[in-house]
Amino acid sequence: MRRESIELGERIKKLRLAQNLTLKELEAKAGVSATHLSEIERGLTSPTVGAVARVARALGEDPALLVIERAGARLAVVRRAERRTLKAGGASLHALGAPIDGAEMSLVEIELAEGDSDFAPALAGGEERVLVL
Repeated sequence: MRRESIELGERIKKLRLAQNLTLKELEAKAGVSATHLSEIERGLTSPTVGAVARVARALGEDPALLVIERAGARLAVVRRAERRTLKAGGASLHALGAPIDGAEMSLVEIELAEGDSDFAPALAGGEERVLVL
């Protein structure tokens, strides 16, 4: 039993359950037997490319994205009232997104006090992109 088969099966099962579909309902939508779907979900068998494509389409998913593991969440929205804010001197730093595991970028709004033009945040390595409004 290969780890890739188990991960694919887990992703299929998670999508199926998120849509409140039974194995029989997915069978009807995808044209893949419930028995085979169960074996795929448990990692007991590796599906053909055709079966993966039919199952993915039945779940409203792109077949390529179903077999490629995603690294964490796609989007993290934080409402203005829920933003974390840090104060540093005359500046306020507002986190515009929630932390995402494995993220390589985060958005921060820096609000300077009137007349404060020499604020320079110290970041822990990496690149910085700044947009001044």
